[in-house]
Amino acid sequence: MPYAADDTRKVQTAVLDGAESDRPVFLPYDHDDFDVFMRTRTREDFYCGTCSAVAASS
Repeated sequence: MPYAADDTRKVQTAVLDGAESDRPVFLPYDHDDFDVFMRTRTREDFYCGTCSAVAASS
């Protein structure tokens, strides 16, 4: 396993603000919290993006 500084793996991640965004979406674990989370959002708010494994784990 590479050290974090050398880790260049990418993961496909849901992001906000466009496909080139570095703002990953963190979904609530609880069902009721998810309903509250989605009340102010639509499917058009999320994009398929790519975040580096280092950034996603920070």
